[in-house]
Amino acid sequence: MKPDSYSGLFVGWEWAASTIILTAGINACSVPRSGRNEGIRSVFPRAARAKAPATIGLDPQGANVFQVLASETGAAPRVRRARVLQGLVTGLALSALAVRPARAQGLPVLRVLGPANDDFKDVYYAVQSGLFKKNGLDVQPTIVASGSFAAAALSGGGADLAFTNILTVLQAATHGIPMVLVAPGALGNSKGSNALLTLNESPIHTARDLNGKVIAAPSLRGFDVAATYAWMDENGADYKSLRVIELTQSAALQFLETGRADAVLLLEPQLSQILSTGKVRVVIAPLDALGPQMVSGIAALSPYVDAHRDTIRRFAEAMHTSILYTNSHFAEMIPIVASFTGLTTDAVAKTNRATDFEYLDPRSFQPLIELCARFGLIEKSIPAQQIISSVALASPK
Repeated sequence: MKPDSYSGLFVGWEWAASTIILTAGINACSVPRSGRNEGIRSVFPRAARAKAPATIGLDPQGANVFQVLASETGAAPRVRRARVLQGLVTGLALSALAVRPARAQGLPVLRVLGPANDDFKDVYYAVQSGLFKKNGLDVQPTIVASGSFAAAALSGGGADLAFTNILTVLQAATHGIPMVLVAPGALGNSKGSNALLTLNESPIHTARDLNGKVIAAPSLRGFDVAATYAWMDENGADYKSLRVIELTQSAALQFLETGRADAVLLLEPQLSQILSTGKVRVVIAPLDALGPQMVSGIAALSPYVDAHRDTIRRFAEAMHTSILYTNSHFAEMIPIVASFTGLTTDAVAKTNRATDFEYLDPRSFQPLIELCARFGLIEKSIPAQQIISSVALASPK
């Protein structure tokens, strides 16, 4: 297999890309039966138009994209043949994205993949408002199941850019894969955007009340879990006694009412939806304790950026302009967010909206890197600047 000429990838990247695609595919097998077909369909734009894509079992915060199929104890996992086949199907879905589109109207094409989150609105606004075309680009966004899925497709040549979380980029970097950020993403502690929830009648009120309890989270090793550990540790609780299980966010209330979990970690838009039931209350917003932190961004592989520096620079400039506008025009963004998430405009209006960073500033996520290293989400801490591309717009001094 030879790398595509556009990608700037070397032959030596075959192993890394193939590993990531296969890992992403087999990780998809962890989705509940009811969501599997929806997850596979959500890779493709036509399905995405009908409704918001369902998760396919990839960690929304990137925890499994770069992990091999082995438990932390080193024991080989037990995988059913049906799940292996499901993983292969997902791998093929990623490969299907790798068809390179032709230049449109003489403009260079950039394929950007990302999940149906409010954070992705900056890309869609820049497309609809003509900001990208004004900068001489034909940007083609596609909705996929999660940011980690987007990163997997990126590594496999199925995308040029991926809107993903910082953790995915960090894990890539610590595994020797040169994935870098080219544009900023969301402020992780946007007011009310994350929360640890429990039933109204639950006895859980303080950090120590979580000792020995079970919480459910979209990612077993995500930012919100690590932030919850930090909150417990700083308030005299034993975070090591906490058991974390995987959560399908749409089933959060069911997890609580059936006793499968004592509390659940949720992000928007599911957070506002479950709060509207009146059956749950907020224990803490764990990410808020970290202060202003950038938790997501748009990433690319360094070899691709190096081969297309002017194109990526123009993309970064258009994104900056888009972010400046969307941050101050939330109401105007409601129909745009609804168009790619599958939510109604009324539902979008009731969610806590995401604010995005204007520049890629290493100070905006270095504490998050330290948190990830402290609680084992990454192997070691690295300087934030290491994963920021040189073509990205730097914060003014």
